[in-house]
Amino acid sequence: DARTNIDEIYLNIGLGAGSPTQNLNYTLIHIDDGTKDTGLNYSSGAANENTYNATELLDPEGYFTVENPLISAGTTVKIKINASAVGLDLSTQTECRIEITPKHGTSSIEIFNTPPVFDRSIIHFS
Repeated sequence: DARTNIDEIYLNIGLGAGSPTQNLNYTLIHIDDGTKDTGLNYSSGAANENTYNATELLDPEGYFTVENPLISAGTTVKIKINASAVGLDLSTQTECRIEITPKHGTSSIEIFNTPPVFDRSIIHFS
């Protein structure tokens, strides 16, 4: 099967040293593909057109649960954005901008360009 679009986006996130604990319930993800520009809120359920979700990768203090998504220093979670449900057009050679805005602290911005050819089902961006 020839792939023509990115359907799901996964982001591994954590806090910088000295950052206060963050609650994903109060963290907005803004995503823009140049055509569609939308904000997503956290959901403990499936990621859909209005929400993203998260799963724990590393949580040394044991604060994170899906129902109470607290991220403390040393915690790493995997964020899932359902790009298809959101209506993003992430076809080849498309720029995408993602901004993560916590209730307290500084926003993080990630910008990536999709490759000219989708030659595998998983694409890693650095």
